[in-house]
Amino acid sequence: MARAAAGKNENGFALITVMVVMLLLLGLALAASRAALLEILISRNNREYTQCLYQAESGAKELAVKLDAETDRYELAPEDGNKTTQGAWIQRQRDPNSDELSTLADVAAIWNAANPGEPVPFFDPPPSDANALKNILKDTVDIKSMAIRRGAVRGDKGSSLNMGAGNGGGQVIQYEIFSQARKKTAAGGSSPTAVVNIGYKKRTL
Repeated sequence: MARAAAGKNENGFALITVMVVMLLLLGLALAASRAALLEILISRNNREYTQCLYQAESGAKELAVKLDAETDRYELAPEDGNKTTQGAWIQRQRDPNSDELSTLADVAAIWNAANPGEPVPFFDPPPSDANALKNILKDTVDIKSMAIRRGAVRGDKGSSLNMGAGNGGGQVIQYEIFSQARKKTAAGGSSPTAVVNIGYKKRTL
């Protein structure tokens, strides 16, 4: 009888051991699956952000090409930009007396200051412009691009490197170009966003 009781006790101990081992294995499996899911999410977010970064860079280059192609210096001024049908994409810097570069907060303040009935403060090509990046990506990505005119480059008039007025028949105007690409998502979803800022100089006649 003593041996039978001992056998039952050993069987119960073995069952408990198996259950503990199974619970440990289940925990390891859940941890592994969670780590794999996290890696997938990180990879997807990185891929979407990289896409937005390249799209924002393309938007900045698009405005650089527009500035380069423009030959009328009056069209390169913010006042004339406000009269275009493509949005007021040439803006003044918020503090004209500052030598500091514009910040993302400055740009956001300009974009958010748009009034109903007035041209939007970014490049807004007409729908008929099939080559405009904003129209190409309109279903998947929201593109906002803008140039901030910082004025003429100052230089020493006695220097051969002077790029100011009176050298070469015109002035060299410097701009900051900002372009933002934001992936369109369902309402309430997170939206990967990238912003690119480049400098640009153009000689006007």
